[in-house]
Amino acid sequence: RDAIHAQAWLFAFLVFGFSGLWPVVKLALMALAWNADGSHLGIEDRERLLRFLDEYGKYSLVDTFLTVLALQSYKIQWESSSEGHDIAVNVVPVPKKAFFSFVAATVLSLIVGHVTTFLHKRAAEVDEGLPGVDDSPTKKACVKPLSRFASSRRLRWQLTAGLSATGAVIFLSALTPSFFVSTSGVFSAIILDP
Repeated sequence: RDAIHAQAWLFAFLVFGFSGLWPVVKLALMALAWNADGSHLGIEDRERLLRFLDEYGKYSLVDTFLTVLALQSYKIQWESSSEGHDIAVNVVPVPKKAFFSFVAATVLSLIVGHVTTFLHKRAAEVDEGLPGVDDSPTKKACVKPLSRFASSRRLRWQLTAGLSATGAVIFLSALTPSFFVSTSGVFSAIILDP
């Protein structure tokens, strides 16, 4: 919001794209790969989609890196003493729970992506292991959603819950402030109070 009010359109677009839009699109595409059966998303298409998500999914961490960099860049501590007058300015950005929740959700989405890719490879091996008989039970199994290739019902539930929890945390984290700036000193009062 501050970038839009300051008319920093490029910065606002990049923050919205990498922090708001891309994580949600990434999770939606991962959910599609996880739940779509072979008639909606073939093995080759699913492999391309998962490869794309694996290669570009890591860019969800770019805004985390930039936030950590900004937290350290905006930290200002200055003290001066002149003719018996002490003057100090102290500006300290402090991360809030939303920032840490967003980082945890991003890492969780990367883990879920790697497990999904592993299960896709398992499904592709089943598909490639058959000699051209399209009506065999195993070929028909490859038409099933990728979630059916999880080794247990518990793992299937955990991955589905992981996707859902990641989406919820990212959504809630995007709606709350990620950090605040603590200020003290006479100059910070002058600068911040117009």
